[in-house]
Amino acid sequence: MRNQKEIPPELNPAADRRMTVIVGSAIGATVILLFIMLTASVRTGHAIAGLTSKNPVTIDIIGHQWWWEVRYEATQPDQTVVTANEIHIPVGHIVFILVIIALSIPKWAMSPCDQ
Repeated sequence: MRNQKEIPPELNPAADRRMTVIVGSAIGATVILLFIMLTASVRTGHAIAGLTSKNPVTIDIIGHQWWWEVRYEATQPDQTVVTANEIHIPVGHIVFILVIIALSIPKWAMSPCDQ
């Protein structure tokens, strides 16, 4: 008679059941965790959608080749602020962020068909 330790795992029904329970438990835990994260995300989205502000801050971010230009737009032109590579977001205010990538392609990088 063969010993229990000598039976290969693919022929051992107890080991097969144990692996089925482990994999099933891992799948169940993953589904529960994803459901919790989905619920938290939906609740956060509803909370953010309910925020209102009389004066939301608009930030335009323009990506140049080697730096970021950040413009804080205001209703009065003399209150518009421009910075380089710095973003300051005020606490407790709604912020709209617009990102623009300013891409320039050198002439030597263009194919003859593009010229």
